[in-house]
Amino acid sequence: MEAQLAQWLWQTLSADAAERAAGERSLRDATTAPLSSTSAVVPPLIRIVYGGGDASVRGAAACFLKNALVASGGGAGAEDAASFVAATLLERGAPPGPPALHRQLLESLRWATSEAADPRGEASSRAVRLVAQLGTPHMKDSDSTVGVLLIVHALTKRFKTGRVPPRLFVEIEELLLLPLLQLFASTTLGNTPESFLYIKLLLKILNCVCTVQLPACIKLNMSGLNGLFQPCFGAFDPTLAHAVVQAQVQAYKFLNRVLQHSCPQVEPTALLLLRDLCTRFAQPQEEEVTYQAATFCDTALRQCATLVVDRDVATTLCSTFVPAAAHYRGAIDLEENYDEFIRQELEGCDVGTSRKALKNIMQLLVSKAEEAAVAALLTRASSLFQSPNWKDKEVALFLVSGALFSRRREGESAAAQALPSGFSLRAFVDSCVCPLVMDANGSHPQLRAAAIKFLYTFRLQEMQFPDECVLRVLQCLVAGLSDEAYPACQTFAALALYGVMTVAKGGAKCSRIGGEQFFGQLFAVLVKGLHSLQSSQRNDHFSKLLMRVLMCAPRELVCACAASLLPHLVAALSAIVRSPMVAAACSPAFCHCLFECTAALIRLPHISELVETLLFPVFHTILTTQRLQFPHMDVFSSYVAQLLAAYLETTTRPLTSETHLPLLPHFVDTKTWEEHPQLVFPFARVLRAFIRKTPKGLFSGELIEQVLTIAVLLSPSETTALEAFNLLFCLVQYCDTKSLFPCLAPLLAATASTLASSKNHQAGFIVLFSLLVTVHSSSLSLTTLQHIDPSFVEFAFSLLQERAPSLPLCVHRKICAVCTVGLAVDPLFCNPQAPYASLWTKVVNTTIALLREGFEVDGDDDADYDDVAAFVQLVLAMGTFEVEDPFPTVTTATLRKRFADHLCALLQNSPQLQNVVIASGPPDTAALLAQWRSK
Repeated sequence: MEAQLAQWLWQTLSADAAERAAGERSLRDATTAPLSSTSAVVPPLIRIVYGGGDASVRGAAACFLKNALVASGGGAGAEDAASFVAATLLERGAPPGPPALHRQLLESLRWATSEAADPRGEASSRAVRLVAQLGTPHMKDSDSTVGVLLIVHALTKRFKTGRVPPRLFVEIEELLLLPLLQLFASTTLGNTPESFLYIKLLLKILNCVCTVQLPACIKLNMSGLNGLFQPCFGAFDPTLAHAVVQAQVQAYKFLNRVLQHSCPQVEPTALLLLRDLCTRFAQPQEEEVTYQAATFCDTALRQCATLVVDRDVATTLCSTFVPAAAHYRGAIDLEENYDEFIRQELEGCDVGTSRKALKNIMQLLVSKAEEAAVAALLTRASSLFQSPNWKDKEVALFLVSGALFSRRREGESAAAQALPSGFSLRAFVDSCVCPLVMDANGSHPQLRAAAIKFLYTFRLQEMQFPDECVLRVLQCLVAGLSDEAYPACQTFAALALYGVMTVAKGGAKCSRIGGEQFFGQLFAVLVKGLHSLQSSQRNDHFSKLLMRVLMCAPRELVCACAASLLPHLVAALSAIVRSPMVAAACSPAFCHCLFECTAALIRLPHISELVETLLFPVFHTILTTQRLQFPHMDVFSSYVAQLLAAYLETTTRPLTSETHLPLLPHFVDTKTWEEHPQLVFPFARVLRAFIRKTPKGLFSGELIEQVLTIAVLLSPSETTALEAFNLLFCLVQYCDTKSLFPCLAPLLAATASTLASSKNHQAGFIVLFSLLVTVHSSSLSLTTLQHIDPSFVEFAFSLLQERAPSLPLCVHRKICAVCTVGLAVDPLFCNPQAPYASLWTKVVNTTIALLREGFEVDGDDDADYDDVAAFVQLVLAMGTFEVEDPFPTVTTATLRKRFADHLCALLQNSPQLQNVVIASGPPDTAALLAQWRSK
């Protein structure tokens, strides 16, 4: 087996591609079987690794050993494989040759005892017992000690997943950790490379174990562990600096872990190390040590309930440790890693740096020694700002921002704080921050971005400064917005300006202070920036600011700039919708803001012709694009529908068959309505706008049939049923009788079958019936219903009497009231010999019930349907629930008077009808009629 494996390994190193592929295939077949059979290849592979053969073959054997264990996915042979690897490492130590061989074997052991390969911990338990038996008793020299520690570390790495069998945790604590702690507690560690290596490895083991829980042996041996910290933080030989730094990093990590478990035994050590930070960081330290020290300091100040930090320690930390640690922030180059720089700054996380921990530290120190800590931070910031080094200035901005926000109380502005004597926030902004922003050539880009971020952090609404100072800040932000060389400066300037205009009266304040000159400069920068929106470098925050400015700027200025802005917006949209690669590179927020900017301009009447010329072809492209190529095109189609509906609803230009109607077929395609239900509401809105604005001669015949088909498609669902009826309402209002009625009869016949089962369908039907009777001929409407079913007319009026007064929407009750008022004096009903005379009393009583409550908007438009869930879902889906009022000039009072006058005149001439009304109507009918006539 060993010879065969060696041959295959030689083949994998061959220059011949076919031979190399054959060797790899043979090894893969041998090492991808279940681990129960794969364990047979483990001993031969290890013998090859430890043999005296070619170094390349031995390296390949070590690599394939690890791959065999990983590919097997665990199994019954995991215990044998893990035990064999552990025993070999214990007995023979590191294999001869490159260190990579040893690392591969340790990685093989780690994987064989991982949770994925060994979920129950059987292999890990066997390996732990083996190490306890063979390893710790024989650590007589440096190599064997390091070897055992590396093996134990490989076994404890599975603790980082957080899922360890309780029995395994107890075994590791009792058989490995406790002997190791006792051994090192009784050993004097000198100032040697081996000592620092021991400390680093032992602390790495403890860090892994403490991920799950704090072992009892650590609490009991904390005094002994202090012996590990003394070499780390005491005086050491400068030649050992690298080894000491690695040990210090692990020490801070370990203390941070223990503090998170609320261990009182470690608090004296934590306080000593906090005091040590005050002196240690007077000199520059390694960045990783600085980060771990900041994390430890943050945890110590938060977690230690009994930790007492006196005023001197707090102020010293503020003046030494915090500024020193703030210098290490990852050194991100704006030109090479702009996205990461923005992400860290905007998310406030500073991943992998000490900034986030330092913000917490400043808050905690200020809470413990407020005046002294703030004074120390501001004093140190003032001295750093005098330095010619841009990094010192950047740290100064960070310290001032942290000091003011740490001290700030809820509801208090930064400018209103009582600051230590000698420091003025206004003077700092005016003399220090603004010059950095304005000096595009002299300031380092990261420093300039930090200065703009400082202005963004405090916002103008919190800077209660005189207008001239605020104006200068606004000018600085516009200057930062125009810095195309460094997008970070543009981003923070855009965020600051967006924040100013988002708050209440922010736009008005900018208009008052800056006037048209400020907005003119801002629009000039934004128009120039739109060219970059068409390139590969798209700034979401820039487009977001443009959207906000269009909403907040004076309307006259927006109107003046609209004609120059729209072509740039259209060019950006065109670039997105015509290229899948460009579209994939754009964030949803960027695309949303572009459409919002377009929406802010599309209603302006003086650019209507420009909208139709430039924007309609883009709309056509979006609506015809295959959605398989553009998965996000449904969202774009929704945007297009909303924009087009807004334009059609407000434009005064007549719709023509050359410009507008070519877009209509996209919205009457039933396949789109069936396959993309998320487009139902925006498409229905634009379809209603087309019905209202298209000349009657153009919207007829086939188009009406297509809309009716869509209505039938929507009506079965409670969520979209009302939208179906809204489409029908539009058809009834705006289509001529000759074109509509031949198509409408089949729909009414289909609707009749659903009325018994759905109260929402009943509500929609009676409004549709009322519109038909009111807008078109009552005789023709009733005759159409009779042709469907002779009893349909009587059923419709019974439904009208029962449901109309309780309709949730005022406009629907109003439509029904206008209908019944007209029918009450219609000869088809009020004449005793008329064909519908038997229904007259229902009409009159329904009218009285509707007019009694009135139908002015009184806040009940949000009332629920009978199907509450369906109504709520509908309102949420539509955003705003708008129903057109077909009779805007009709009020409750005028309709009451008209009904009362006509009915009283009719009753005076017919005592028989008067008796019928008194007998069948409510008792106060006469009083109501008299009251309504008097008004």
